[in-house]
Amino acid sequence: QEGFARLAETWPAVQRAVEENTVDGEFVALLSYEWHSILFGDHNVYYPGSFGDIVEADDLATLDERLGGRAAFVIPHHIGYGPGNRGVNWAHFDEARSPVVEVFSGHGGSERDGGPFPMYHTMGARTHDGTVAHGLALGKRFGFVAGTDHHGMHRVQTRSVEEQKILGVERRALADDLSRTIGDAGGELRRSAAERGVKLGGPAMVIYHGPVTMDANGPIEVCLPVEGEVEPFGEARVRVEPAHTEAFARITKAQVAYPAILEAYEAVELWLQENGKRPTGAPREVMFAQWSPSATTIRPST
Repeated sequence: QEGFARLAETWPAVQRAVEENTVDGEFVALLSYEWHSILFGDHNVYYPGSFGDIVEADDLATLDERLGGRAAFVIPHHIGYGPGNRGVNWAHFDEARSPVVEVFSGHGGSERDGGPFPMYHTMGARTHDGTVAHGLALGKRFGFVAGTDHHGMHRVQTRSVEEQKILGVERRALADDLSRTIGDAGGELRRSAAERGVKLGGPAMVIYHGPVTMDANGPIEVCLPVEGEVEPFGEARVRVEPAHTEAFARITKAQVAYPAILEAYEAVELWLQENGKRPTGAPREVMFAQWSPSATTIRPST
């Protein structure tokens, strides 16, 4: 919601930017915004120029009416999620309104079941009812476009991580209790390590061994890199992580809140896809500041 409010506030500046960056015969910038609907599916509205309004509506018929016949493409977005999950709903598809559909984006590929680049967003998996193949089988006719949908604009970098010994405790938490769980577990682990004279070897991190959403609770592993001889104690266990390469996006504490943090994860996932890489371990967040109100930076890594 914050992003939509920001777009509305800056819409005049967006229109000016489109006009200023369009160069006749060389480059065409298109003005656009995203219209959301669980039932009808998300659509990207494109204007053939630098001027147009952000038109809101509860359904596609009303959107058509409010667009008032002006030249605009209304393109079904990340269609593979399917009906009821913000993907395409072929029952309401109109090729006059939408001459093309989005076959691929940063969300994944929507061509067919079993096709490359599966959907990876928290909105769900690719469904047959949302694929291009299903739409064509229904007799729908349309062309194709593709896009990135990279909202966060997080810069993805890589780094080499040497073999390290880590001290960790496992916890389970839903998304709305994750910050408290990490803070409590990390604080307790750090205090217990200090009491035993354990020497820390780097910033704390949280490893996600299972998904954490409003419905799924992990598990997660809250960890401290350590040095020297360290014995397990209480719930804490000690293990050695092999050397590896991390792809990461650096974010601030303000960007940690769920679901905003998912944009950083999506940026890393997209970078992996674009560079032909695949994860070899569980995703993690490396804390370069204390997990407290004063903390400013973490690093989601894959």
